[in-house]
Amino acid sequence: MTYDGYFGASSAPLGGGQVTLPAATWTAIEAMATGTDSVKVSLTKISGTQVTGPITESWTIAQGEARGTIYYETYDSQILGGIGSVGIMKIQPGATVPTPVKSGCGNVCHTASSDGSTLVANTVLAFGSASYDLQTSASTIFAAGSEIFTYGGLYPDGSFVMSATNYRTWLDAPSRLYNTKTGASIAAPGWDGTITNAGTPSFSPDGKQIAFNHEDSDNGAGHTLSVMSFNLATHGFGSRVDVATDPAHTLAWPAWTPDVSSIIYHSGSNTAFETDDTSDAGVGTTGNVYVVDVASHTTARLDALDGYNPSGTTYLPANDPDLSFAPTVLPEAVGGYFWVVFTSHRSYGNTSPSKDNAGVNGKLWVSAVNIGATPGADSSHPAFFLQGQELTSDNLRGFWVLDPCQASGSACTGGDQCCGGYCSPVSGQYVCVSTPGACSADLDKCSTSADCCVASDQCINGKCGSVVR
Repeated sequence: MTYDGYFGASSAPLGGGQVTLPAATWTAIEAMATGTDSVKVSLTKISGTQVTGPITESWTIAQGEARGTIYYETYDSQILGGIGSVGIMKIQPGATVPTPVKSGCGNVCHTASSDGSTLVANTVLAFGSASYDLQTSASTIFAAGSEIFTYGGLYPDGSFVMSATNYRTWLDAPSRLYNTKTGASIAAPGWDGTITNAGTPSFSPDGKQIAFNHEDSDNGAGHTLSVMSFNLATHGFGSRVDVATDPAHTLAWPAWTPDVSSIIYHSGSNTAFETDDTSDAGVGTTGNVYVVDVASHTTARLDALDGYNPSGTTYLPANDPDLSFAPTVLPEAVGGYFWVVFTSHRSYGNTSPSKDNAGVNGKLWVSAVNIGATPGADSSHPAFFLQGQELTSDNLRGFWVLDPCQASGSACTGGDQCCGGYCSPVSGQYVCVSTPGACSADLDKCSTSADCCVASDQCINGKCGSVVR
């Protein structure tokens, strides 16, 4: 397939032209770019008599549809009221504008459960927090009189949360397990009395492990990420294992890959867990996104995601790497890759400048990560800007989760949308069912890779998924 497009003059906020390919063109390109086919894009620009280009790139089109919802906190949103407004937004696949979830003073500092059922967040800055039911328009489940839910690590089904202490919270109490429906403390053998301060905790998508910034290990410096096993039946924790240590940086926001073999995290120069801005972390604060192999403790910077070429130089047009933080990972494989959303203060072409609004305004970006990558190697791909977010607000800490599951009989495009775990054709349309067919299709429920219809698929976090080699 070859597409030739010719476009007239246009303008952009920061100068220069912008064009948008028709939706039907993109649909045709996506349909043709199957298997190992790549899309070669060549652009030439003329301004007066000056010709620039051609500039050529090759792109890979992942063979899957975007899934789930990204919940993020926002400041100075025009949708929420402009300067001084704060709140939590969500973006779903195909959205052109975000949807407000919670607004008002303090409704930030959030976490969402990986199954999309539960949200926890601050209610009044430094004074309270609450849990919310995302299946009922974020209605309040329980309002706490302290910060026990603020940036807490939610169990995958949202039933309980591990509180975060000190880093990005103001909770003057040890990290503990709390019931999100009642606020009651849950006894946690192996954790209680052993782990006092756990920053940015995160349960693995299978619920069998937890990762956290272990500030107890280095007198609050925050240079270590630790992992502990978890037993749901007893709420007990195993021995602590330090998987990543960097004496020069603060390590935070651990996010498990769906196969629970790796953790993607933020490595930054400041305990604010952010990057260059005038309002919080401070001017000159740097950060990048790394990955650690849980078994071997081997780490690597995700260079392509962070904006670096293999040679160590940057491919970013404004030469502004070192500004990435707060990654989370969609808890399933889609189109042969894992998917990471993170915040950065980098520029977005001629639409959003580098360190916008004196570095205050961050934006959300998305990167694909290879499945089964070699430990210690960069497994990421160049990031793209998340469409639908507001350009004039500060958007950060996107938590990428699945949507609440649908009952049998509901329309579906994959078993990951179904409470029964399977999406099958019934009377000419695909609907959710609870009974598997002869085998499990892509995104249907599985126990082992042998359950998957495609021999090369893998069973990852209980769902069949393709793997790009």
